[in-house]
Amino acid sequence: MSELNEELLVEKAKTDQASFSQLYEMYLPKIFAYVTRRIGNRDEAEDLTSNIFVRVLENMKKFDPKKSSFKTWIYTIATRMMIDYFRTHKKKRTESIEMAETISDPQKNPHEQAQENQQRQKVLSVIDQLSDRHQRILMLKYFSGLETPELALALGVTENNASVIVHRALKDFQTTYQRYV
Repeated sequence: MSELNEELLVEKAKTDQASFSQLYEMYLPKIFAYVTRRIGNRDEAEDLTSNIFVRVLENMKKFDPKKSSFKTWIYTIATRMMIDYFRTHKKKRTESIEMAETISDPQKNPHEQAQENQQRQKVLSVIDQLSDRHQRILMLKYFSGLETPELALALGVTENNASVIVHRALKDFQTTYQRYV
C-alpha cells in the first residue's frame, strides 16, 4: 500500500470501523511479531497486542499525521506498553529462541533453509543478551523496519540520539556475537 493510500485509510479509520479493520489486518502481524520477540511468551504477547490495538482504537481520533506517520505512532504505543509491561512484570523474555519463526523459501533447499534458521536463532539469542534498550532499538530498526526519524519519535529522543543508540546497540551486538560464536 502506498504511503498516500495509507494516509487516506488512516484518516477514514478515525470514523469508519471497516477502515480501522483494514489497518488492524495490515499491522496485526507486524505488531504481534514485535511484541512476541520482545516478550517471548505467546499468550502474553497476544494479550498485550490486543491491548495495544484497543489503545490505538481509543486514541485514533487523536492521531495527527503532521506529527508522525501511523506506523511510527503505532510502534510508539506498542513500545510504551511493553515498557509498562516489563515494569509491572519484572521479568525477561522466556521463550525467545523457541519463538524464532522459520521462513520457507521454495527457491532454497532444506539444508540452506536450516542454516538460515539456525543463524536467525543465533542472532535472536545474542539480542536476548543485550540491554532492554538495545534490544528494543534493534528490533524496531531491523525487524520492524523503522527508519531513524521514526525510531526517534518512537523512543522519544532526537534523531541524532537515535542514531547514536543504534550505533552503540550494533557495537554491543557485534561484541556479544563474537563471544557467542
